[in-house]
Amino acid sequence: MSWTVKHRNYLDKVKSGDVKVVAEVYRDLMLLKRQKELSFGERRILESAHQFLASEISEAKGISMKEAERILESFFEDEERSDED
Repeated sequence: MSWTVKHRNYLDKVKSGDVKVVAEVYRDLMLLKRQKELSFGERRILESAHQFLASEISEAKGISMKEAERILESFFEDEERSDED
C-alpha cells in the first residue's frame, strides 16, 4: 500500500473520533517511530491522535491533560524498557 493511501487511511481514522480506531493509529505510528524517523505527515497524524486520546483520558478520569499525556506515553515507555532488557 502506498504512503498516500496509508496517510489518507490514518487521517480518516483519526477524524472518525472512534477512540479504539484512533488508539490503533497511535499504536501503529508509535511502533513505526521505533523503526524509522517519521515523516512530517506521520508526525502530524501521531500528534493529532495523541491529543485526542489524552483528551479522552483526561475527561474519563477527571485529570489534567498533562497527567493524561503522561499516562498515554507511559504505555510505550514501559515497552521500550522491556525491549532493552
